[in-house]
Amino acid sequence: MTMEEKKAIAKKVYKDLGFEAEEFETEKIGENADIFYLNYNQREIGGIIIGDDGSYHICGTIHPIKYYIEEFQKGIRDKNE
Repeated sequence: MTMEEKKAIAKKVYKDLGFEAEEFETEKIGENADIFYLNYNQREIGGIIIGDDGSYHICGTIHPIKYYIEEFQKGIRDKNE
């Protein structure tokens, strides 16, 4: 999956959550995933981890981001696009 395809998923998920986003900060998570953060600080969401297979996991702000990364690595997903 290309980075552009992942950005399209991130835009859709953020829009479904009520956020309009065109630009993201990204960080590589292991070899098979990237995390997409909004460019501005939003308290309601910590980011979206998107795997190379199109699956994603929404990160809240209740736990540190490392918690959500570990969940993703254990196979926990919110959805598969």
